[in-house]
Amino acid sequence: MSKRHSSGRQATTGLPNPQNSPAQQYKFSSDELDNLVDSFIDLIIDDFIVKYRSGQLDVSVLKKKGVSMFEK
Repeated sequence: MSKRHSSGRQATTGLPNPQNSPAQQYKFSSDELDNLVDSFIDLIIDDFIVKYRSGQLDVSVLKKKGVSMFEK
């Protein structure tokens, strides 16, 4: 998997064992991934609502960015 350069250092041509790569540790089915994304979106929306209701959200920044629900 690796080659020797004339200088003596090694250059890798890929992972020696791709099954041990970090990305291989996490395998999700399509449904699991959909649920994960939905949960993440729900958290973002819930956090937004809490901040908006408590006045912690800077609405002027959102207006500048053109968030339509704040435009009149």
